[in-house]
Amino acid sequence: MTPENDQHVYHHYTNDVLKISAKVEKNTKGFNYEASVTGATTVDQAMTTLKAMQVALEAEYGTKPKPDTGGLDVPF
Repeated sequence: MTPENDQHVYHHYTNDVLKISAKVEKNTKGFNYEASVTGATTVDQAMTTLKAMQVALEAEYGTKPKPDTGGLDVPF
């Protein structure tokens, strides 16, 4: 093959885009969710995004989920 006919494949991955992934389950006591944030530049940005998602879920489903704190005494 000559240099003019060489083929190259370049893969570009951008991780600088803020993305949220969520799994929501509605049940008789309200709802539960699992969420993750990727691409946040700071922990504060990730937490703000998660809090905004929780507010939207509460508006949609009308109740607050009971957070799983893993047995820790964490005020929410």
